[in-house]
Amino acid sequence: MTGTGPLFLRKVAVSNFRSFGEAKSIMVKPVPGVTVIAGANGLGKTSLLEAIEWALTGTVRRLAASAATAGVTGKDVEKALTREGAPTGSHHRVELLFDNEVSVTRETDLKITRGEHPIPSVEELLKSSDWHQKIDDLSAYLATTHFLSQAAGLRLTARSPKERWKDLSGLTGGMAVDEMVNRLGVGATKAFNREVEKAEGDVAAAARRLEYFRRILREIAQADALLGAQSALSPAEALEQAHAIAVEFGALTGQRPDLPATAVEALAVVAEAVRQARAQAELRDRAMQAAARALQSWIAQGDAIRRKDEDIQAGEAATEAAATEASGKAALEVQARSVLEAAQGECASVSRYRDRLDSRLHAFRQIQEVDKERGPCSEAINEAVAEHGRIESEKQRLERDLERVRGIDDEVAAHDKDLTADSALKLRASKVLEAEERAREIQPELAVARDRRRLLEARHNGLTRELDDLEAGLKDAEARLEELRTTATKRAGLVTELLGQLHAHETDCPFCQTPFKTHDELAGLAQQAAEKQDPALGETAAQLKEMRHRRDGLQATRTELDRTITVAKAVETEHTGVVENAAEMASAFPHLPGAGGRPAREALDWLSHRIAHLEGECERLKVERRLLDPDGKLSARLPGILSRLDEAGKTLERERGRGNALDQRRGEAIGVLAADTELAAFDEPATNDALEKALRDLADAATGETLAQAMLNSAIRDRQTAEAQRRRCAEHADLLRRDREELERQCLAARTGWEEAGLPGEPSPPVLSDAQRETARRTERLPHLSDRCDATAKGLERWQSNESVQNLKIERERTIREEKAANAEDCEKRLEQHVFKCQRRVDTCRRARKLAGTAADTIKSEHKGFLEEVINPLSNLTDAFSRAWSSFPEFSTELATRISNYQTYVKAQALGHPANLIHSEGQAGVFSLSFLLAASTAYPWSRWRALLLDDPLQYNDIVHKAAFIDLLRPLVAEQKYQVFMSTHDLEEARFIGRKCKNARLPFTLIRLRAIGENGVEYDIE
Repeated sequence: MTGTGPLFLRKVAVSNFRSFGEAKSIMVKPVPGVTVIAGANGLGKTSLLEAIEWALTGTVRRLAASAATAGVTGKDVEKALTREGAPTGSHHRVELLFDNEVSVTRETDLKITRGEHPIPSVEELLKSSDWHQKIDDLSAYLATTHFLSQAAGLRLTARSPKERWKDLSGLTGGMAVDEMVNRLGVGATKAFNREVEKAEGDVAAAARRLEYFRRILREIAQADALLGAQSALSPAEALEQAHAIAVEFGALTGQRPDLPATAVEALAVVAEAVRQARAQAELRDRAMQAAARALQSWIAQGDAIRRKDEDIQAGEAATEAAATEASGKAALEVQARSVLEAAQGECASVSRYRDRLDSRLHAFRQIQEVDKERGPCSEAINEAVAEHGRIESEKQRLERDLERVRGIDDEVAAHDKDLTADSALKLRASKVLEAEERAREIQPELAVARDRRRLLEARHNGLTRELDDLEAGLKDAEARLEELRTTATKRAGLVTELLGQLHAHETDCPFCQTPFKTHDELAGLAQQAAEKQDPALGETAAQLKEMRHRRDGLQATRTELDRTITVAKAVETEHTGVVENAAEMASAFPHLPGAGGRPAREALDWLSHRIAHLEGECERLKVERRLLDPDGKLSARLPGILSRLDEAGKTLERERGRGNALDQRRGEAIGVLAADTELAAFDEPATNDALEKALRDLADAATGETLAQAMLNSAIRDRQTAEAQRRRCAEHADLLRRDREELERQCLAARTGWEEAGLPGEPSPPVLSDAQRETARRTERLPHLSDRCDATAKGLERWQSNESVQNLKIERERTIREEKAANAEDCEKRLEQHVFKCQRRVDTCRRARKLAGTAADTIKSEHKGFLEEVINPLSNLTDAFSRAWSSFPEFSTELATRISNYQTYVKAQALGHPANLIHSEGQAGVFSLSFLLAASTAYPWSRWRALLLDDPLQYNDIVHKAAFIDLLRPLVAEQKYQVFMSTHDLEEARFIGRKCKNARLPFTLIRLRAIGENGVEYDIE
C-alpha cells in the first residue's frame, strides 16, 4: 500500500530498550517541526533515536558495525538492547504510531497494522508513490537520507569505497545497472565458459572416435599385407620349434630353460633366455678384456712389492742410528741447562740487592723533593680558600637580591590579579547601573505596551463576541433560507407534475408559451419561477450573503488583531525581560565575590579607590625592583657567579689534593726507609757506595749467564739436528710402507677383476686363453638362435593375425552402422564432419562470449557517465550545504566513482588524498551531515520526510549552530520535514527552540533528567 500523502510520527512507545524502562511513551506533534532530545551523556539520547531505527529495520546499524569488527554475534547485540535490570524473561519492545493511525510494532517479530488491517512491510508504508525503484535494503536507504549517527565508522568518509557504493546504489538507481553489468560481464562469461568447455569436450570425444576408426582401418590393412607376404606357423609347429631351439641353447650354455605349454609363452621364454645369454656373452667378453689387464697388473705389482720390501729394511736401520745419536745430544742439553739455571740464580740474587739499594736511594731523594714543594702548595691552598670565601659571599648577596626581586614580582602579579578582578567587577557594576538606567528609561514604554496590549485584547474580545452574535444570526438566516427553498421546491414539484400531464404533441408551456424539450429543463424552469414568485426568499438570500461578507471581514480583522497582539506581547515580553534582568543583576551583584555585600553604585566608588591604591602600590614595587635590578640582568649574573664559585671550589680541591699527594709521597718514602731493617743503618752516602758495588757484581753475574746460555743454545741446536735426521728417516720408512700398501691394493684389485671374470685360481696366461676361446664360441652361436626365435614368432603372429583381423572388421562394420554410412570412406567423412560441427560450436560460443564481454564493456562505459551524472551533482549539493552552515566552508570533499572488474566504488577525496586521512573529527562530522541533507533533498523516496540527527552540532560554535538552524527552518516549513535532534547542552536546545518559535515552527523539547528504577526519567516541554 504505497501511500500518496505525507507521513508524520505521532508517538514513540518504548519498553525496556537500552536505558528506557517499561511502558515509556513519548508523544510528538504529527506535523512538520523540530523535536530536540536534551540530556547528559549516557542517559539515552542516542538510544531513543536508535529505538526508532530498530523498530523500522530490525537492526541498529552502529551496533551491528561494532559487532562485526569485534566478532560479536547478532544474538549478543539483541541481548545488549534489553535494559539492564529489566524483569526476567522480558524483551525490549518499540512501537511507532503515525498520523494515519498506522502502527509499527517490533518485539520478537515485526507487526505493521492500520486499525485491524495488516500492512506487508515497512517499505510499503514509507515508500512514496512517486518513487518507482524497488527498495532492497531499507537500512541503507534510511542511513543515507534519514539517520545521522555519532559513530565514526558509519560516516561516509570512514567507509570503504565499496561500502559507499553499496549504500548509494539502491538510492541512485545504480544497483540495476550494476546487476546488468555483472550479469553480462561475469555471469554471461561464466556461462559461456561452461559452454565452451562442454563443446571442447565434444570436439575431443569426436576426434578420439575418428582417430580410433582410422587406427582400425590401418591395422586391417597391415594384417592383410602380412598374411599375403609369407606362410604362417600353427601353434603346434611353433611350440615344436621352440623346444628345438631350447635344446640347442642348453647344449651351448649348459642351462636349458623350462618351457610353458603354449607356443606364444614358450617362444617368449626362449627368446628372453637367448637375449639374456647374448647380454651375458657381451659382459663376459668385456670381463675377459678386464681380466687380461688385471693379469698384467698382477705380474707388474708383484715385482714392485719385492723391491719396496728391500727399501723398507734399509730405511728402518737408518732411523735406528739417527735415534741413538739424538739421545746423546739430549743428555748434553740437560747438562748445559743446569749450568744456565745456576748462573741465572746468582744474577737474580744480585739484582734484588741492587733494587733494594736503588729503592732506598730513591726514597731519600723523594723526601727532599716533597719538602721543597710543600711550601708553595700551602700558599696556593690559602689563596684558594680566600678566593672561594669571597665568591661565596658575593653569591649569597646576589641570592638575597634575587629573592627580593621574585617577592616583588609575586606581589605585582597578585596586585595585577586583584586589579583584573576589581576591573571586571567594576565593569560588572557599570553594566548593572547601565541596565538599571535602561530599565528606568524603558518603564514608560513598558506601561504603554501593556496598555496597548490590553486595548487590543479588549477589542479582540469585542470582535469575538460580535462574531459569535453574527454566527448565531447566520445560522438563523440559513435555517429560514432553507425553509423558504423547501417551500419553493414543493411548488416547483407541483408545476412539474402538472406539466407531466401534457400530451406529447404539445411542445409549448401553457403558462408562458416557451418551447421546452426535456423534463429536466421544465423542472429547472419551474424551480426558477417558484423562487421568483417568493420575495422573502430573495431578501433572505441577500441578507445571508451580506452577513457572510461581514463575517469574513470581522474574521480578517480578528486575524490581524491576533498578529498585532502577538507583536505587542513580544514587545512587552522583551521590555519585561529587560526590567527583570536589570533587577536580577542588581540583586545578584552584592553577592558576587569581591563585592562585599555592597550595592552596585557604592561598590563602583569603592572599587575606583581600591584600583587607584593597587596601581600606586604596583608602581612603588616596580621602582624598588628597578633599584635592585637596574639592567634586568640580575638573574643572568647568578650562573656566572655559580660557575666562578664552582671553579674556585675545584681549584681549592685541586690544591688540597696536591698537598695530600705530597704528604702521601713523603709518607711512602719514609715507609720504604723503615721497612728494610737490614739496611736501616745506611745513610745516603753509604747506600750509594753499596749500590755501586752491587752493580759491579751484577755485571759479572750477567757475563756468566751469557756464557751458560750460549752453551745451552749450542746443545739445543745439536739435539734438534739429530731429531730432524731421525724424523726424516722415519718419514721415508713410512712413505715406503704406504707405497707397499698401495701396491698390495692394486694386486688385490687385479685379483678381484680376475675373479669377477669368473676365472678360477691365481691369475695365469693359460687359464685366460681357455676362457677367451669359450666366450668367442658362444658369441658366434647365440645370434643364430635369436634369429630362429624371431622367425618362429613371426610365423605364429601371421597365423594369429588372421583371427584378429576378423575382430577388427567386426568393429569397423559396427562403427559404420552407428554412423549410418554406406562404407568405410563414407563413415570416415561423417566422423570428420561431426568433428567440424563440434569445432564450429566451440567457435560460436567463443564469439558469443566475446560479444557479451563487449556489451558489458559498453554498458560499463555508459554506466560511468551515468555515475558522473548522479554522484557529481550530489557532491556539489553537499558542498553547497557545507558552505551554507559549516565551520569549514572552503574545505571541499569530492565524491568520485571508479569501476574495476565490474565492481563500482565511490571514492571520497580531499586535497588529493583519501578524505579519512585528511578530515578531522569535526570536518568528517560536518561533511556527513551535509551529505545527509543533500541525499535527503535530492532523493525524496519516502513519505516520511524526516531527519534523525544524533548530536549534529557538537563540532560547531554558536554562529554556525544558528546558521544550521536557519538552513533547517525552510526544510521544515516548505519541504514538510519532521526533525529529531539530540544534544547534551540544554542551553543549545533552548536556543534551537527560540529560533524555531521565531519562525513559528512547532518545537518540542524532551529533557532527559536521570536514570531511575524504571529507566531514564524525562520531561516533555
